[in-house]
Amino acid sequence: VSRDSIDYGLTYRMIPPGYQSFGHMGLYERRLSDFCQRTLVDTRMIESGCVNCHTANRADPDWYSIHVRGKHSATLMHTNGVDECLNTATDSTGGFFVYPYWHPSGKYIAYSVNKTRQSFYSSADRTLEVYDENSDVIVYCPESHKILRPSLTNIKDKFETMPAFSADGKTLYFSVANAGELPKDAMRMKYSLCSLAFDPETGRFGDHVDTLVSASRTNRTHVSVKPSYDGNFLLVTVADYGTFLIDHPEADLWLYDLRTGEYYPAGGINSGNTESFHNWSTNSRWAVVSSRRDDGLYTRLYIAHFNPETKLFDKAFLLPQRNPGSYYLELPDSYNTPDFTVESVSLSVRNARRLLLSDERTSVSLSDDN
Repeated sequence: VSRDSIDYGLTYRMIPPGYQSFGHMGLYERRLSDFCQRTLVDTRMIESGCVNCHTANRADPDWYSIHVRGKHSATLMHTNGVDECLNTATDSTGGFFVYPYWHPSGKYIAYSVNKTRQSFYSSADRTLEVYDENSDVIVYCPESHKILRPSLTNIKDKFETMPAFSADGKTLYFSVANAGELPKDAMRMKYSLCSLAFDPETGRFGDHVDTLVSASRTNRTHVSVKPSYDGNFLLVTVADYGTFLIDHPEADLWLYDLRTGEYYPAGGINSGNTESFHNWSTNSRWAVVSSRRDDGLYTRLYIAHFNPETKLFDKAFLLPQRNPGSYYLELPDSYNTPDFTVESVSLSVRNARRLLLSDERTSVSLSDDN
């Protein structure tokens, strides 16, 4: 039993583990003090499509970004009590904003711009591979609707993806791989963990990229970096290759100690099957991870306590339910993209639906400073 407190609740996506283009899915909020689950956005509200990547600013539900694909595609953003729908596909970026991470000030939000595809294996041991044919990292300024596009995260022969700001907002972490011919080179795509200095006062970036963990040296891929909010650790998903690792049974979580440079498996949060999407609690004493440890097919949420003395996670436990045996046995959906929230999400379902179904879209453009 831990004496460390945990946040109000979780947010996550629930989706059937199938392979159709669009089906029923939704974003939900779960209160951790009981079993109450609330729908935030689902595809029935928007006449089909795909909803994903609900991302709050350090678990603060007053700042969030939700990406919607399909007929009513948009990035729904909530800042300073205002909802707006963005059209983020521009000629200069080449695609929509995908994987987001807020700057702690709320003045910026980093995204990767990904051209994502999927292919199916003919062998029995693997089913699906999701990969990027191209990806870059940008930083968006919600107040001005301008895009900062650092040259060092938009290199022609590199794929940069899954950015995250440090706890103090002065470093941008991301993953990068050498560009390849996809899907032929899918198993050769191995991403290094890198960082780039950032000045939040000026919006300027550093003049060089630092490699924290090299894919060529480890012969593995390192993606989905999440910094702890106390500034001490990075939590990273590691696998044999690839970038979208929810279908990789060898995927585990590793910890990078920012004070010492140590890099090692994260302990009791891991299992013998897939660990993929994850996030820290605001006090950096808990983490939630999407895992396939139960049956190798359905992704469930597991929570683990982080012990600062051992610098490892204690044994993870399944997200509690009132009747867990029957609930998980009968549930047709998988969980993914989990995050903590410090209070109930301030999302008006009616207003969100109105905006998404309308033609109201705010255009974004490159900053003159690029």
